[in-house]
Amino acid sequence: MQRTFQVNNILIALLGLPTMAVFIYEDSVELFSKIPPIFTGLAWLLVCAAIILSFWQAFSLFFNGDVTVCKGQISINDKMYSIIDEPGNTCIVSRNLSWTDGQRIMDSLKQKAKSGDLTILVNEDNETTTKLRAQGAKILVYNGAIPKCRFTIKGYKGANSRLYIAKANSPDRHVIFRHSEKDDVTLRLAEDLVHILETKA
Repeated sequence: MQRTFQVNNILIALLGLPTMAVFIYEDSVELFSKIPPIFTGLAWLLVCAAIILSFWQAFSLFFNGDVTVCKGQISINDKMYSIIDEPGNTCIVSRNLSWTDGQRIMDSLKQKAKSGDLTILVNEDNETTTKLRAQGAKILVYNGAIPKCRFTIKGYKGANSRLYIAKANSPDRHVIFRHSEKDDVTLRLAEDLVHILETKA
């Protein structure tokens, strides 16, 4: 997914060069009159291709089930709740669980803890971890290096595990990526990191 976006961005940048030329030389009629028609036609064809590719990329991002764009804290919280509420064992890697202040999310976490389906790795104990531990959650406090990425694994240690990892473009706009293929390198790296943190906790 990430690689596809990078390739698309490069193509858009390259195809956008003719557009820049048009704006730079839009008043240079004489210059364009000296260019063979086949080249000006090709330039406009590339401009149209760049526009179509841009729309296609936006369309793919919007309708891709593995990518969710959340705008606003309510949308972010709703998405986090839907992830936590999915059936299966849940493993959360976080700094301090500051995003669990919503009652719905906390209730869902408590239910997971009671059923023995919740593992949380945090950098420090706090009131939230104390409450969840009392409900049966497995709380592991890791020391040393603090992961810069926070993520959630559903179906943890199962055959159909799924990784949810968010990219915060701004405080109120998050893009959440889902990795669920068995041979997905990002998913396997996340599982390896959890295993390492568990041994350090």
